[in-house]
Amino acid sequence: MAKQKQAELEQLSAHRSKLLFEQADLIDKNGGRPDLVVDENETIVLSYGSKRVREDYREIAVKSLGDLKEVIGAPDSAFANCFTGTRESETFDGVSTRQLQTRVAALPSDDLGLEESADEARLMRAAAHRFIFRDSRALAHWRPAVEAWILRKTPRLFVPFYRNITVNNGGTLSVAASTLAVYANKIRLFGTGQIVCQGPTTFDCTSFEGDL
Repeated sequence: MAKQKQAELEQLSAHRSKLLFEQADLIDKNGGRPDLVVDENETIVLSYGSKRVREDYREIAVKSLGDLKEVIGAPDSAFANCFTGTRESETFDGVSTRQLQTRVAALPSDDLGLEESADEARLMRAAAHRFIFRDSRALAHWRPAVEAWILRKTPRLFVPFYRNITVNNGGTLSVAASTLAVYANKIRLFGTGQIVCQGPTTFDCTSFEGDL
């Protein structure tokens, strides 16, 4: 089990978003990305709403469900031989993967001029979560409905871009729940320095040093 989990983590770390890479390349050609350094015993909140780091964020154009999966989720290939990719009993918001596999994909109510029901919303959230963070191939018949549902909500995704992130001894980088992805080359934690995520955040980096 431990070897399978390690294999999954290695595959995930090898995946880098093309969308974010292109944005980082554009920033580098126009002055370069800054370093983020959290000093000893200092706390920095990584949030688009914070004046201190707001200029480090860029809006990423989300045009499809695939874009969201690429930027904040995990590639299907990461689950090819891993136990988490085939766990049909896994649930999100009370809905299991098996339930979604055996149910006809719901159409967004707004397409029919109707108000979305709580049950429809719950199914859509569960299907979208499974698509983005797990193996989307298990729910291929849901893709058109889920994509229409997400794009109807016109999601706006803001991502901070850094060259390197360093958290020194006793420091804390608190990542807001609204920051769904962070892009950097190297992330380093020294001593008791820590990163605390207030929600699910994807770190797109080339290397990570330190103890979580």
